Amino acid sequence: MCEASNDPRLEMEINADRTVASVVIPANFDPTTLNLALMEQIVCDTEIVITPDIRKRMTEVIEDFQARPRMLKAVIAEASKAVNGEDGRLEWEEAYDLENFDAIKTTKAELDDEAVNYYDIVSYIQVEQGTHVATLLPPTDGIDGLDVCGKTICATPGKTCDIIIDSSLDVDPSGKVIAAMTGVFQYRHRTLKISQLLEIEEYVDFSTGNIDFEGSVHVKEGVRDCFVVKATEKITIDGLIEAATIMCGGDFVCRRGMAARDRGHLIVDGNASTNFLNNVRGRVKGDLNVKNELINCEFAIGGNMNLGQGSIIGGRTIVTGSVKVEKLGSDQNIKTTLVLGAVPILAARLIKLKSIITEENENLENILASVKELNTSGGMLQPGQQERITELSLEESQIRQKLSACELKSFEIRKEMMEEQQLDLQVGKIINTNVHLIIGVHEMVFRKPLRGPIKIFWSEDQQIRYRQADGEEQRLEEVSEDIQLAA
Repeated sequence: MCEASNDPRLEMEINADRTVASVVIPANFDPTTLNLALMEQIVCDTEIVITPDIRKRMTEVIEDFQARPRMLKAVIAEASKAVNGEDGRLEWEEAYDLENFDAIKTTKAELDDEAVNYYDIVSYIQVEQGTHVATLLPPTDGIDGLDVCGKTICATPGKTCDIIIDSSLDVDPSGKVIAAMTGVFQYRHRTLKISQLLEIEEYVDFSTGNIDFEGSVHVKEGVRDCFVVKATEKITIDGLIEAATIMCGGDFVCRRGMAARDRGHLIVDGNASTNFLNNVRGRVKGDLNVKNELINCEFAIGGNMNLGQGSIIGGRTIVTGSVKVEKLGSDQNIKTTLVLGAVPILAARLIKLKSIITEENENLENILASVKELNTSGGMLQPGQQERITELSLEESQIRQKLSACELKSFEIRKEMMEEQQLDLQVGKIINTNVHLIIGVHEMVFRKPLRGPIKIFWSEDQQIRYRQADGEEQRLEEVSEDIQLAA
């Protein structure tokens, strides 16, 4: 759309959005009548705001036409365009860019001169509380422009960042996004959060590397040979665990089972529940519930063990609490050892304390010998010798304090062991031949099968007794051979 000037021989053209203004000079226009005042009048008639730059441009156009008269259309004014605002966005800190996570996957042994250990691939980002993971940048308003008539061209303001920041992260006044807890850093469905549950969608294998997580872990498939899954809280594994290592600070659930082939380990600080355990080594501080078989395992249980519908075949199992099992041993007479009335986890702590006490007593003897040697060396003690005696006396005091604390702790553990140990074995169907029950200093060996239901317990006078079904209470040695063990 053109706007004509009052001078029919000259005209100004302004485009529809008023961003460009041009002067149109006919070819037969008299060059001698063309001057700056005339052109300024024409420009003013179209409401174009004359600036020094526009005046300079008009002068250039006049000189150009006067030098070579012709039909001339020349731009003399252009709008200052609006600069639209930038959208708000998240700026990731180095090593926390979840939108480009594949580019920052690392291994724990990433040295140029060292082979990469693919078991140590890091497939998730774990952050500690207080970590600065990103910065939330606000949208900008943009900068307005001016059209050739001096009217405002409004800039489009930027949009607010559409990423949702979960309450597991804090945003400070400067926009820094700070982890409010320790856990796995996640970005899903435009939501940024920290979860204390790490979910592995498939297997723990070379695609994930070993797992070492502060929180809970849920593996939706299984765990392959030689991999490690470690968590400070609960571990849930839906599929089969092969010859792997599981270290669980809370409760453990495996919906299928663990076939470890004598190379897998299961360490659980809470309760454990699974379908079966085959050739597994380890311990459970709490209760162990197994739906089917416990086969050739070396296991210690600090609580109760329930295999109400299952069997214990082979291996050596130590249980502090009660035991419920359908079958003990096998028809093939595989040696199956069950240690009852023991407190293996506390016993291990007691052994460690005894080792510390022995070592500290040796240190104490050495200190006392050194002091005696200094005091009997004859003559006046030199300043250095006196200082050494003072140092030794301080060490002696510290060792005696440590020994006292260890002795007290040992007493408390022994007392706790006495309170926790019990004898409560319930066998639903059969105790097979070559089953060994170790109870205190007694090793009761079954030379022939004993049909259930059977209950084995301590009598009021602390004798080992058993009862079949609703029958009379009897001495266990009547149906088994008692091999006295060393006290």
